[in-house]
Amino acid sequence: MLCLMAAFFFWGISETAKAQSGNWSDEQYRDKFWGKDYANTTDFIANNETDFAQFAYMVNVEHKTFEGKTVKLRNELSLSRNKWTPIGSEEHPFSGSFSGQGNNILRHTTEGNRQRICRSVRIRQGR
Repeated sequence: MLCLMAAFFFWGISETAKAQSGNWSDEQYRDKFWGKDYANTTDFIANNETDFAQFAYMVNVEHKTFEGKTVKLRNELSLSRNKWTPIGSEEHPFSGSFSGQGNNILRHTTEGNRQRICRSVRIRQGR
């Protein structure tokens, strides 16, 4: 019985490690069609984790600022499946408007500190 319990314990650890082996910015975790009409759209709705991951990718990698645009979160998100890179940086900030609309972004962790809850969006301060 003890061996069986130990097997489940170690299986749980390996499944947790596997669950966080990717990064939300990896192609397989993003909805590449979300935001495809960026130039002609002012209001964006993130319905799920893959939409939110594409939003992050657009700011962090494609360096889209979203200035003059609004991103709204339609549902609560759980980002615990993969590693999360916050949206924006000092060099490439998110400059649009963001509304969580009362929804939460749950259990996200960053590379280098699995247990740390961190900011999701870096917003440019002032103008």
